[in-house]
Amino acid sequence: LVKACDMVLEMEIEAKDVIILNIDKVLASRDYESAVNDIKTQMDKKYGGPWHCVIGEGFGMDITHQARQMIHLHYQGVSCVCFKC
Repeated sequence: LVKACDMVLEMEIEAKDVIILNIDKVLASRDYESAVNDIKTQMDKKYGGPWHCVIGEGFGMDITHQARQMIHLHYQGVSCVCFKC
C-alpha cells in the first residue's frame, strides 16, 4: 500500500516492484539490511544515484529529497521509504 509518492507513474511501478521483491526475499529472516542494499543498488543502476532506502517495522522520519524521487509504502507489516537526494 503506497502511503506517499511523488514519482512519475513508470518510476513508481518500477520502485514498487523492486521494493516488494526484495522485502519478500527477506521477510522470513527479517534481514532488512540486505533488502535495503539490494533496493539501493537497483535504483542507483536504473535511475542514477544516490538513492537512500529505509526499511523497518516502526519508525518516523522527516526527509528532504529531489522532486519526483520519493516513495513510501507499507507491505506485509513493513514500511519502506526510498528517495533520491
